[in-house]
Amino acid sequence: MKKMLVLVLLLVSVSMTSAQLTSSVTLTPYISVTGYTLTPETLNHNAAGTLKVTIINGGNVSAEISSVSLYAPGFEVLSGKYENVGTLGPLQSLTLDFVLKAPSQDGVYIVQVWVNLVSGQAIRYPIPVKVYGSSNFYVLNTSFTEIGISETKTLTVTIGSTSAVSVKNMEAQLDPSDTSPIDPVGPSKTLIGSISDVDKFTLSYQVYVKSATVENVYYAPLTLTWSNAVDATPVSTILLIGMKVSGVKEPSLEVTKVMPSYIQPGSDFDITLILTNKGESNAAGITVIMNLTDSTISSKGPSRFYINQLVPNESSEVTLSLTSGKSSSTGMYYVPVVITYIGAAGAKTQTEVIGIKGIADMSIKSISHTPIKIGEGDSITLTIRVENVGAGNAKSTKASINIPFDGERSAFLGKIEPDEDAPAVFTLRAGGSGSYKYNISLEYEDDFGTHTVNKSAELVVFSSGISPLVPIAVIVIALLLFVIYRMRKKKTA
Repeated sequence: MKKMLVLVLLLVSVSMTSAQLTSSVTLTPYISVTGYTLTPETLNHNAAGTLKVTIINGGNVSAEISSVSLYAPGFEVLSGKYENVGTLGPLQSLTLDFVLKAPSQDGVYIVQVWVNLVSGQAIRYPIPVKVYGSSNFYVLNTSFTEIGISETKTLTVTIGSTSAVSVKNMEAQLDPSDTSPIDPVGPSKTLIGSISDVDKFTLSYQVYVKSATVENVYYAPLTLTWSNAVDATPVSTILLIGMKVSGVKEPSLEVTKVMPSYIQPGSDFDITLILTNKGESNAAGITVIMNLTDSTISSKGPSRFYINQLVPNESSEVTLSLTSGKSSSTGMYYVPVVITYIGAAGAKTQTEVIGIKGIADMSIKSISHTPIKIGEGDSITLTIRVENVGAGNAKSTKASINIPFDGERSAFLGKIEPDEDAPAVFTLRAGGSGSYKYNISLEYEDDFGTHTVNKSAELVVFSSGISPLVPIAVIVIALLLFVIYRMRKKKTA
């Protein structure tokens, strides 16, 4: 009996520990660089090469990538700055190309791949690049970077030059070794002949991957041979063409979000999701489920969508109709979306977390001044209360007026949170009498940039001098009193 009791307590303890561990799991993306290839492996002086970098999300939630770039001191980055990259799902990878021109000195240089996330996380990955010798040509682009086992494809290679060149008797030969899994189908040698003042040209080959090939990245050497323009001696260079050989082809869904830049409390808004199959096989039975967890956001339409199938490079879109409550909290609103689909290797699931920020909106709450009745030349204290009626913080808030009075006509208010107000106080010296229309300019910053709001106002200054009609009135009154006095005197006489 005691043994049974101990066993039960042990099982309960393990169950509780497992539950605690499960509840403590947090959803976080983890972006890292899993590999890179530089073609050619050694860059010549002032020559360009292609750097292919593979980025993977090893986390358990999608990552919003804002930009990917190459930091390469001493090099010239000819192409490869990627803005608004988009969503990278869990365990999904992305391959990007950078073309860089080498410096004119030998050495091993360190360049860095910079990956920036919308969340603010930044990844810096160093890559060594060896520079030696000189050449004019590099691989600018290829028609594909991945090919399946036992598959035949047309390989189109665009060769670039660091400057407009003229050569004679040029030949190009794609010549993998006998042990290479990549075989040319048909002629492997191309006679180009003479080219004059060009900075790029294109070659085309049919290639086949042998059936017993193991999945990996392989390189096929492309040899360029031409005649020196001065003494006709032969010159050659070898360019490496990298290809990833894959077995089972899988679908891969890329999600592009079309949504408002911001939302305000009590407003309706739509989010459109464009699903594109970027893989090499069909994605079937696609289900899109919106799982709202923020009580301030509610759905005005369906929360579940179904797409029968997406073939490679095909797109389809769904629209989420939502509304935000009038008492919505400020800051970031989150809309989680779970996408499931079936590929060649089975079911896949990816989570997209859509974040939308609230925006600040400034308004004039009240305008007051002392004295209440302003006379010519009076010292005035003008108070303008500025209110944030939006859904985001207003930072570095500044108020200014263009009324033509002496004094300080600008006031710094700093940060104003939503539903809060702050006074802008101006000490002025009134001018002459009259009605003064003036402009109130409010400048502030929020997460979307710097904004300016203009409001119109009016201030009246009363005359503080003696009216020219007063002496006339005094004279008239005096004459009337004199006439009355004379009439009374005649009656008594």
